[in-house]
Amino acid sequence: MGLTQSKAEKRYSNSCDSCQFLYVSSSLDPLAIYSQGSERGSSHSLFAINTITGKTLQIYEGHTREVNVLAVTSDNIFMVTGSQDCSCILWSVRTGTAIRTFGPYAAPHANKGGAIGHIKQITALAITPDNDYFISSGQEGWAFLWELDSGRPLCCMKGRHNFDPKSGESYEDTHSSGGVNNKKGSVSKGVSSLILIEDDYVITASDDGTCVVWAI
Repeated sequence: MGLTQSKAEKRYSNSCDSCQFLYVSSSLDPLAIYSQGSERGSSHSLFAINTITGKTLQIYEGHTREVNVLAVTSDNIFMVTGSQDCSCILWSVRTGTAIRTFGPYAAPHANKGGAIGHIKQITALAITPDNDYFISSGQEGWAFLWELDSGRPLCCMKGRHNFDPKSGESYEDTHSSGGVNNKKGSVSKGVSSLILIEDDYVITASDDGTCVVWAI
């Protein structure tokens, strides 16, 4: 049986070299959120369009490098973005307001306290079903559980780099978590993806070929 040709219903043009759709909702306006290519230096911004009219609804500006991933709360009111700048930002979807920034890690110095967070780019995000917390993973091999309302990190799920299951030896992680409860497992290298199971467990998958189940 031969394939039939599909008709393109609408085409939206912009002046960037490429674009990446990160979120599409049929129930919110309907709305699509995408990031532009780097040709015009706008890859760190996100754009929301109405998929029926093509009208730009919002521009989300706050990250300093390209946005990799985003997750939207179940009520479509807020979203969290993760960027190559090692930070996550909580946004109002409709107004485009940046409400809170999570990370990146900063070492304490002089009279200033440090900041807890990732030291490499964000690779995956998941928001809990009750919209109270979210999990972020990074290319350094860690995952954080964050409280959305306060911005407080509740725990850091850390693995060990170059872990040898035969000898049990590994290189110690030199990053200070600033008092956050560390859950140590066998994930090494970068965490490439994660899955949230209800409000109880997180499964992280690493570039080293391992998966780890975490109780949160």
